[in-house]
Amino acid sequence: MSAPIVVKLGGGAIADAHRIAPDLKSLREEGHAVIVVHGGGAQTSELQRALGDEPTRIAGRRVTDDKALEALKMAVGGKLNIDICSTLLAAGASPIGLNGSSALLIEAVRRPARVIHGAGDAPVDLGLVGDVAQINLSLIEGLLEAKLIPVIACIGANADGTIYNINADVVATQLAIACGARALVLVSDIVGVL
Repeated sequence: MSAPIVVKLGGGAIADAHRIAPDLKSLREEGHAVIVVHGGGAQTSELQRALGDEPTRIAGRRVTDDKALEALKMAVGGKLNIDICSTLLAAGASPIGLNGSSALLIEAVRRPARVIHGAGDAPVDLGLVGDVAQINLSLIEGLLEAKLIPVIACIGANADGTIYNINADVVATQLAIACGARALVLVSDIVGVL
């Protein structure tokens, strides 16, 4: 199998997944392995507000406390992952929805407090935010060999089952590096990522 193409969906691209789904299906039919990674920050914030919890940000970064993590699991690991998979199904592709706790696909460690540009000189603890420690490549390879399109929510976990919020750009980049991707494609409407 050829090196995969990792496609990261972010921002409004998630809501417009129907526009890219036929292209992902075509790539798969042409023999390219495809992996989709997605975030969902705006949708998580919207759900937090609907649940009566105002999101907290420091210098543009989400503080992930227990309530924020629950909203993230519901929005990103649940609704958005299912919606992207169903959109790919409608286009004739064969997606499989996953997150970091799926067979420890994205093993994560808690990010230590550190100084954040724009937040002063003191180290900032963003809460249940993680960094990628390891990717379960054997799981990814098995899914790609079965001609499936893994759709991965940007949620990590550790072996004890602790769940972490991880930036989707970081997950996509680390995944692309780990699997020797032939390309990393960021599909987003976020300024600075375009």
